[in-house]
Amino acid sequence: MTKIAKIGAGILLASVCLLSFSTTAQNAPPAKAKAAMTPQEKRANDQAEAYFQEALRFEVSTRALPAMRRNWYDVIAKYRLAADLGHATAMFRISNSYVVLNDSEQAATWLRRSAQAGSPTGQYFLAASIAQNPRDCGEARTWLERSAAQGYAHAMGTLGQYYANGTCGPVDNAKSFIMHNNAAQRGFVPSQPVVAYFYINGTGTTRSNLNALAWHNIYSKQPPLPAGQIQYLPPRSMTFISELVGRLTETEKTQAVELSRRICAETFACQQIAAANRP
Repeated sequence: MTKIAKIGAGILLASVCLLSFSTTAQNAPPAKAKAAMTPQEKRANDQAEAYFQEALRFEVSTRALPAMRRNWYDVIAKYRLAADLGHATAMFRISNSYVVLNDSEQAATWLRRSAQAGSPTGQYFLAASIAQNPRDCGEARTWLERSAAQGYAHAMGTLGQYYANGTCGPVDNAKSFIMHNNAAQRGFVPSQPVVAYFYINGTGTTRSNLNALAWHNIYSKQPPLPAGQIQYLPPRSMTFISELVGRLTETEKTQAVELSRRICAETFACQQIAAANRP
């Protein structure tokens, strides 16, 4: 068993039971423009999606059973019909199925296939597995960038930390702010206090007490993060907000509340994403 197989399977095993069966606007990959498809490509694409939806319904129908009692080989067989036509999400779910079956080699193989086929979820988890080996840091960053480019919020938040910490490259606070801000607007809660922190310090963006408090207001109203969810800022770091509030006028506080409401109305910021990424 290769190191990547062990690592990839280990990360997937921690997430497989948390993955939702639905996609969201926050994390959904952009669909290939139908106008750009040939008739043959469109037929294949439609058939792959039909196979995927059928497999998904079958997997969902077995959810009443404990994971270890499901017939995962039947699940895999159904997803293979879609995967063989290039359906990237089907490939990712095959990888998940092999994790449950403790087949690390197949889990890692299908994880990489899903990433190469364009699954932003697969790209994110592949990056996470590769990042366990510092020598492969550059490849991990590349997969994160590909996932983030498709609007995958968890990848954006992680990439924001790469830029902030200078992981696998130079520190770039401006890019870090952009990634965290995009993730925060998509409902990725760990990035929201980071955006507030960046605004109050003028890190990677223009200093703005109003925006800092608005993002803190959004973050403070989110449900508690699930156990094991990463937090980029430890709770003690949030004391900067109480210091800020003490300096603002009542008018400014009211303006911050109005701004937070507008952000929530115009983005997905107030719709918390599930603990694990959705395929």
